[in-house]
Amino acid sequence: MNRGGVFISIFYKQIRICYRGNKFRSLKGRWVMKAANDFAVEKQVEVLRSFFPKLKEATFDESITLQPLPEYADLWVAFPRWQAIAGNYTKAVKRVIELLRQKAEKGGLSFYDNYGDKKDSRGFKGHKLYRHKWAADRFQLLTEQQKGHDILIAAVNFLTYRSRNARYTRLHCPTNAFGLGAFEVGAAILALYPEYFSEQQGMYTILCCGDREQGDEILYVPEFHLERGRYVAFYQEDLLETSFFCTYFGSALAFLPVS
Repeated sequence: MNRGGVFISIFYKQIRICYRGNKFRSLKGRWVMKAANDFAVEKQVEVLRSFFPKLKEATFDESITLQPLPEYADLWVAFPRWQAIAGNYTKAVKRVIELLRQKAEKGGLSFYDNYGDKKDSRGFKGHKLYRHKWAADRFQLLTEQQKGHDILIAAVNFLTYRSRNARYTRLHCPTNAFGLGAFEVGAAILALYPEYFSEQQGMYTILCCGDREQGDEILYVPEFHLERGRYVAFYQEDLLETSFFCTYFGSALAFLPVS
């Protein structure tokens, strides 16, 4: 085998090793014991209310966090019902992106997004995001369990199925799990960034596999890119591509309690 063949063989071997990595990559690291205090749901809710005036009187079920975290989940995360923020899901996502831009720029970070830049098949700019049916059915269970509350609480892991695309995650995730959308992930980043993602150096790519683009079930999924002390970005990307250059890359999943 020539040198070129050896290089290619080693390259594909490393990819296979990467793909055999832990399917549920945890962000807990060394600060697992800090989560109960530094990232308590009450503090997250306080931050969310500061960004969303409509949530000033919103309630949440405080008893949920008294339960043990479901297997594979990292922490309890608070996020609003998108219906409490805007008239449709697309507008709710846009609002979160606007707030993320404000927070990033206020903190001296760069911010980029291409939401609304991509042209559709008819040549018009702008695109809509919808809840993927795979996630919508399970998300409905979550909202029913917390009926009457405009702030929902869920057990979350932001980086499941390391180095796998969203299609793989949808096919292989546990039956009690579902993908979070751009709105929920964006709202969680508002409440948790940069502290939650700053324990370890590196760039994070979080796939919002609970969403789909209008008329497109397969090709596109929104994703957030975070790098400590540098920038925040939101992209509408081809889910068949994998961000090998990211230190941490995976899909954000929420987990329902297993009865």
